[in-house]
Amino acid sequence: MWTNYFLTRVETATAENFATPLGFKIRKIIKPALRPILRLASGRRIHVESYPKLEKGTPYIFVSTHFFVDDIITNYAVVDRLAYTLIGTPDQVEHNPLLYAAWVCGMMYVDKINPQSRKDAVEKMVRVLDNNTSVIIYPEGAWNNTENLLVQPLFASPWILAQRTGCKVVPIAMHQEYKKKDIWYRAGEPLDLTGMDKKEALDKLRDTMATMKYELMAEHSTVLKRVELGSEPRLDYIDERMREYLLTKWTRDDWAMEVTIYRDKELPPTPEAVRANFDNVKITPENAAILAPILARREEDKRYDLVRYLQENWNK
Repeated sequence: MWTNYFLTRVETATAENFATPLGFKIRKIIKPALRPILRLASGRRIHVESYPKLEKGTPYIFVSTHFFVDDIITNYAVVDRLAYTLIGTPDQVEHNPLLYAAWVCGMMYVDKINPQSRKDAVEKMVRVLDNNTSVIIYPEGAWNNTENLLVQPLFASPWILAQRTGCKVVPIAMHQEYKKKDIWYRAGEPLDLTGMDKKEALDKLRDTMATMKYELMAEHSTVLKRVELGSEPRLDYIDERMREYLLTKWTRDDWAMEVTIYRDKELPPTPEAVRANFDNVKITPENAAILAPILARREEDKRYDLVRYLQENWNK
């Protein structure tokens, strides 16, 4: 099995030593030549419907939706300047040789379940921007596997970086249907988030990304009729998401980390999270009337739990 012996050093790199001034210069020379190669490497057709006129020599914070296996390489191919990408997938860093392409194009590592690593990742991005180089981040934290959200709630990193560096934020949305060859891409006009409070800034950014995502879906999605769906459409969707993950040749169970998303502690827990607290409760004659319906719904929750499904089926 291939092991990325040299690439694994990014996992322990600090904000001070993950990149050098010489590395920035070399990558800025190499990046223009790599863009057409990366377009071909994905094996899919990239359709850029909009891209803003950006100032030359100016760093930006590119903020992208995150949904399918080729969205990272698509951004590397389309973004018109060197932009370091935040990557938080240890299994792929350690075993997928394609991550060397990300290293050449500029990458920063973050352990998404480690609070200190997340703080260090912010410092890495600040250092990149202070070196007049752009960054690409996926603030949903993981692929959007939801059935009804155009864009998941965002981590605060775009707002934090904008406040600390004064750089503008370029929203990006992509749409791609499973097993289809076309990737539809839109980048919006740069947003100035400086001076806004966190909630206002993130709401504006998320709304902008969601609007672009909706427009892409409305224009380019295959229209389905209810009769064309299977008897278990939710399970079919979960299985489709698993197949998309497995396109990257996973070698171990990293699913809990891979699906880490932002959870607002100020919001009440989801019904599914509440029902999970009843997993070890036993039904008795005294509590059956109350608990039996809750536990029945809990069993239904388990059927549609993506991480559970991945853990049970990914290596079959």
